[in-house]
Amino acid sequence: MYKRRFFFSLILIFNILIKFWRLGQIPPIFDSSYFHLRVMSAFLGILTPFVLYLYARKISLSIKSAVLSIFIFSFLPVAVVESRIASTVQLSSLFLLLLLSFFRFLKNRLLLLIPVSFFIISLIISGSIILNTHFLDNLFVLLSFNFLFFNNTSFYWGGIREFGLLYFSLIPFFIAGIFSFSFKRLISILIIPVVIFCLLAISSAFPENRLVYLAVPFPVLLVTEGIYNSWGSKNLSVRILAVLICFLFVYEFSQFLHHYFVHYPIDVRTNIEKIIRPF
Repeated sequence: MYKRRFFFSLILIFNILIKFWRLGQIPPIFDSSYFHLRVMSAFLGILTPFVLYLYARKISLSIKSAVLSIFIFSFLPVAVVESRIASTVQLSSLFLLLLLSFFRFLKNRLLLLIPVSFFIISLIISGSIILNTHFLDNLFVLLSFNFLFFNNTSFYWGGIREFGLLYFSLIPFFIAGIFSFSFKRLISILIIPVVIFCLLAISSAFPENRLVYLAVPFPVLLVTEGIYNSWGSKNLSVRILAVLICFLFVYEFSQFLHHYFVHYPIDVRTNIEKIIRPF
């Protein structure tokens, strides 16, 4: 219990620092009236990892895996970026995880279709999803390793293109996580991001769509299960490899921090004419 509280405290402190430090300056803000919206996004961004913990426990992940999932999620580029701008999808992500956690209480799993249907209908009504005729081509792009681990082509001004939804170093853990779950549990985790990717694939705004953020928490669950199982392996070579990969993860995160806090503000200022609306 005390260890869990300690890790929760560390994750909370990290999220507060990474999401509030120089919030009004990075990325550059061109309309001061948007600052309070950034504060709201940062606050929601701090809450989201802990709601992810709740969802992870509801799908029967161990306490250690669930804690690890919010740790990994907090370090992802898209989680940091969406928490430092005026982001409507930040609230949508939090709400989606809360809905899914609530419906996990119910015995009838078919009721999970309710939140999924609700989100699909609300996105279509809001105009976030408009039909696109290149559905299959777009879907293959979204499901590619390039999009997931190398280049987030859903780039928009306010986002980062140079990094994928997940870090490159997490690929081995992602694959290990896939084989850690039974087929039924794997489908129950991946069905939500697949539905989200399908919606994005039919969007006329493809590939520039921030709704991709909604899909991020679910592959994180696979990654964390892969890390947990690798670290708990009796094979010493596997454990040593897992440690080395974790060092690579830390290196990638430091590269992201350098790019986001040093180079990205300059990039935004030099392309100010391309920004349609403040963020």
